[in-house]
Amino acid sequence: MPNKWPTLFLKLMYGIYTISMRISANLLLPQNYLNRTIISKTMKAIIRCDGRIDGKLIAKYSYKGLNIAERLVEFLRKNNIKDVILASDANQGFKGIKNIHVSEINSKMKHIIDLRYTYDSRKLEKMIRENKSFNEAILFKNEKICHIKNTGCLYERKEWNPLSKFYIEPWGERIGFWLRNTSISPNTVTFMNTLLAILSNVLLFLGYYGKLAFGIWIRIFHMLDIVDGQLARIKCQGTRFGKWIDGAGDRLVFVSWSISISILLYVESKRIFFLLAGLFLLAGYMMYNYLLYTSVAYFRNNRFDVKSKSKVKQNPIIKLFLSFSAVDIKYHLLTVAAILNGLDIFIIFYAFYFNLLWLMYFVFYLLKYLKEGDILET
Repeated sequence: MPNKWPTLFLKLMYGIYTISMRISANLLLPQNYLNRTIISKTMKAIIRCDGRIDGKLIAKYSYKGLNIAERLVEFLRKNNIKDVILASDANQGFKGIKNIHVSEINSKMKHIIDLRYTYDSRKLEKMIRENKSFNEAILFKNEKICHIKNTGCLYERKEWNPLSKFYIEPWGERIGFWLRNTSISPNTVTFMNTLLAILSNVLLFLGYYGKLAFGIWIRIFHMLDIVDGQLARIKCQGTRFGKWIDGAGDRLVFVSWSISISILLYVESKRIFFLLAGLFLLAGYMMYNYLLYTSVAYFRNNRFDVKSKSKVKQNPIIKLFLSFSAVDIKYHLLTVAAILNGLDIFIIFYAFYFNLLWLMYFVFYLLKYLKEGDILET
């Protein structure tokens, strides 16, 4: 068992690592060094695949003082690109403006951009309804992307990543940008990341420094988990299978880590309690995912009812409670637990947490059914 000085030293090094990663990532992000002389290269990166234009990249590579819509139209005209498709994945961005002549793009994009400081959902919804070309659109609101999907579903979709957005996400996005001209596919990144994460279980059984290496690897896994999505957006290679295997891989990795940690704690302490805690955690985790991702729990078209989900999260206490199930919080806690020899606390906490979470969802949907009635299958 290491004394307190190595532990304090590791805490200090982890803090320095976090701060340095955040600073270096921000310095290397494209939007911080773009200027008018390289805007053409940026535009080529945006529309590099079959004339598809990524709405997220348009926002990402825009900078203060540049009207990105005008520069986009200028670039399209210069390269004689007359018909375009603005495209991104389902998470954010847009992909509904199909086969619109280049002369029409400027006014349409300006119309959306002009609404960023005077956001009026009714006005925007009316504009989309009147123009049949806008099946989907984006809205720049406070420099963030709001996804408006179909005219009847107006909502902002974003993930809450309060920790990783400062140093993990910037590096993940940057690595994806570096890989844009390679033959590496997003699914390849997902498969390799999942495989290496499962193999990292071996590190847990190599003593204290093995656990330290395991904690560091969790950060790398989390970063590469962002790379595949970024690469899919840049290369326009987002697929249903890719989204499925990404989510399935994350859950498979968490299950494998939970099993290995439970076995490790049992071997070290000779207490069967930790094996039971591991089984309790897995049971709760699987029930939670079952209720969250199947049509049994009052789902529509095998997708979570967004309006119902938003109602659950309105209460700040409930929102804080739900945040512990997010990948961002979960993997940061696991990293700290591995480095500071607190894996037993991690297993016990999440064993109770996931079982309480699925019970909460079960009660919520049961009350929803009693209040609103059932939904006929279509």
